[in-house]
Amino acid sequence: MGSLVGLPSNPDAQKGTKDLSLQIAQLGNAQDSQLRYSAYRKLLSTRPPKAVPLLVKALPAYPTAAVSLALSLLQSYPRDLSEPAFRKLLSCGRPVIEVGVATILYRYGDKSLVEKIAQVLEKAPRDYMTRQQMLSRLSYVKDVRIQQAVRAWLRPGLSLRELDTILYHLLLAEDPKAAEAVEQLSKQDNPELGVRPLIEAFLWASGRKPSLSSLDLALDSMSGSDFSRLQKYLSRAERLDPKILKALGGFLERNQDHYSASSAMQILAKHGYRKALPTIRKLLASSNTQVSKAAFEALRDLGGMSDKSSLYQLLDSEHLDIALSAADTLRRLDDHTGMARVLEIVKKGGKTRSEAVRVLAEFRSPKVVVPLLVALEDRDSAVRSQAFSGLGKVFRCLYPYKRIDLSKSGYTLTAGPTKRAIAAANLRAWWGRMMKEQ
Repeated sequence: MGSLVGLPSNPDAQKGTKDLSLQIAQLGNAQDSQLRYSAYRKLLSTRPPKAVPLLVKALPAYPTAAVSLALSLLQSYPRDLSEPAFRKLLSCGRPVIEVGVATILYRYGDKSLVEKIAQVLEKAPRDYMTRQQMLSRLSYVKDVRIQQAVRAWLRPGLSLRELDTILYHLLLAEDPKAAEAVEQLSKQDNPELGVRPLIEAFLWASGRKPSLSSLDLALDSMSGSDFSRLQKYLSRAERLDPKILKALGGFLERNQDHYSASSAMQILAKHGYRKALPTIRKLLASSNTQVSKAAFEALRDLGGMSDKSSLYQLLDSEHLDIALSAADTLRRLDDHTGMARVLEIVKKGGKTRSEAVRVLAEFRSPKVVVPLLVALEDRDSAVRSQAFSGLGKVFRCLYPYKRIDLSKSGYTLTAGPTKRAIAAANLRAWWGRMMKEQ
């Protein structure tokens, strides 16, 4: 046989390699996030093994914004391909990549990498995006050395955004030494507006009573969007100064139409601030469903619904979530007045139907069985799931001495429409026979 040297190469193979290289390059595009994500989806759908060495070579030059997608793509490969790639990247010289791959390998079981992570964090560049991405990876790693390294990032002059990112990580990491370090930081001058209230909110969330007194004053003039930064700390505080609760009540009064009103009401209810009840009652009629539902829950938790008459009024609310909550609350008080309204909402359908089916099943009455059987054939899998589990609860309540196995009807949540219809018909026929026997 003659030599094969000089024969033309496979053009399809050349094109495939060229396309793959192009996708790797697009994944690391610095300007176009849509192009990055499109390349990621294409590579993820095929996961060509040849992409792994190309990624290892290209990744150190990627912009920080592209690193997470690239690591996620590598992690989707079988471990015999991904782990060697990650180990090659451990010393690539890019801190954000080194921390990313080290935390992944840590989750694979290599606990020795904690020291490596801590060392990289100690020398991490100060740009916000790099540090933010690093911290997003660290939620899987609980270690005092890492907590110490992140604590060392605290310094005077941090921007509000940088400080917020660091403080929230330390709070979630439950670093026992963070509060003391933050108290020291609070003694330093920082001209940026909002830093002192943020520090104070962190200290309250950590169980400390701050020596500062700026949070209540800040709340007096704070906008809803600014409050979203503080609420994640305040919602975790087990106690708050009465002055802060008063200021938060004023904030709620001024920001009734903002989505942040929901968080404010949850915090006020948690701390039993009943002086906010008049404002909360007004928010039951909010056009924002999330706000109106939060108002209902806050009223309930604050004891603002001890009178059933207010619950009866809410049964007619245009917000179906509120009506369902009112009916469910009445049921817990052994009052089934709201069952008719729930049946009406179940028949109406729409976005609330799944929750309506769940609430309906809690009444455990023969009157709810037929609507639940009908819901077994709903197009929405969430509705079908609530109906199926709800029927189990109802039948166990109605027939405590019988072992009723709904699966014997042939019904499964994953079956096609035809099989579901046949099984639902079997259950309806069985229910009809049960009713005749009574």
